[in-house]
Amino acid sequence: MKKTIITVFAFLVIFGFTVSGAFAQTWTWQYAEVTNGLVDLFTVNPSTDALYGLSGGSAIEIQTGTSVTTGHTFDTPDLSNIIGIAVGYQGVVYAISSTAFGSCTPVCATLEGQQPVIPPTTGGFTNIVAGKNGKLFILYEDADGQYVVTGNPPVQDELMVKVLPRSLNLWAKGKWVTCQISLPGYDASGIDPTTIEVTQFEVDGETYPVSIFVDPSAPMGKAEDKLIVKFIRYDKTGANNANSFVGALSPLGISGKVNVTATIVATHPDHGTFSGQDTFQVIVPPGNKGRP
Repeated sequence: MKKTIITVFAFLVIFGFTVSGAFAQTWTWQYAEVTNGLVDLFTVNPSTDALYGLSGGSAIEIQTGTSVTTGHTFDTPDLSNIIGIAVGYQGVVYAISSTAFGSCTPVCATLEGQQPVIPPTTGGFTNIVAGKNGKLFILYEDADGQYVVTGNPPVQDELMVKVLPRSLNLWAKGKWVTCQISLPGYDASGIDPTTIEVTQFEVDGETYPVSIFVDPSAPMGKAEDKLIVKFIRYDKTGANNANSFVGALSPLGISGKVNVTATIVATHPDHGTFSGQDTFQVIVPPGNKGRP
């Protein structure tokens, strides 16, 4: 294991590692005591964040006590002797020593002011693993027991959005355009769907303000890491309805196949309003320019 860590570390230092805006905001930390014995190996289910380890030669799901946010950080965190690494959100590599947490971008270094909150005891970190949505789990041990330190990553300022279908034929009279939305660092299911709006289309460098809200009658999918909503694609009761994709795109004079970038905004009641963009293709068959 140590050989693997050294090899990966050398790769990071030699070839570098770039990430954009990953540390613009601060991590939030909490910890909870492990309640079911010694854990020799530490891993996580990336779908559920369930933690697993070995205890007495048997595989167990790690149980923890009540999460606590009070505690302290190491006075002099030192990442010079890396003992564990994990790949988090957007491919960022994180590392721990026995007394520090940090990132490798490209040289591994501690994140000042963003060290994990730890129990008020004398001990050290032993393992680090990454879960879903960029969440990190660090195992902390002292003479009295073990603790799982959980870190929620800095929230990105941008919505991650994906418009489906990827090719939208303005002549096709489908019912909905689907949009997948995630907000790294937050529970996406907390986004208020009534605030989700397409506010702008960009075509060939020109921007066109629009206002297309989520169809409240459409089915919606909610999960912690993703929200799936639907906009009106074609309004059968009014082909020129500007609150539909076809009604908003048809007057823009598109012909042939053109890339269109949509700007979408959404509001999380606890954390504010965010925006994101996605580019998809709009198709208008030859000779049918402007037809709704």
